[in-house]
Amino acid sequence: VPKDNYYTHGRFVADWVMLADRYRNTAVIGFDLWNAPKLVTWGSQDPLTDWHMAAEEVGNAILARNSKLLVIVEGTGWGSTLASVASQTVNLLVPNKVVYSLQLYSNDTVPQAAIFSDPTFPDNLPARWDIAFGFIFKKQIAPLYISEFAAALRNPSD
Repeated sequence: VPKDNYYTHGRFVADWVMLADRYRNTAVIGFDLWNAPKLVTWGSQDPLTDWHMAAEEVGNAILARNSKLLVIVEGTGWGSTLASVASQTVNLLVPNKVVYSLQLYSNDTVPQAAIFSDPTFPDNLPARWDIAFGFIFKKQIAPLYISEFAAALRNPSD
């Protein structure tokens, strides 16, 4: 977890390995590594912030203990975009174990002026979503899971 002196990267990895061992022979099918990652980068090679690098390391550590599990990797920006996957996928030692996950919110829930203030809204959504995550499905890179969504229903755009 970036900039957290208590919950270090080493502890993050160790906790996931412990859980992989604990749930080895159960009905658990996968682990969502981090809900709504924030203050992270993707592919920067900075060990303090590179979520891509951490997801690969933790995913491989989990699969070394329990190769049946799925490794669920949320996007950056609080889980709202997976655009960086277009140039750098998460590669694990056990193939076909990555599931990409994202969160979608209305403008009243999480302000997104670039999307909701666009004069072409809502017609702009398919193109915006293709850039943010739709390409993963279209190119069959990996399964895609929408883990959270919400609308405040205070606005016609919701």
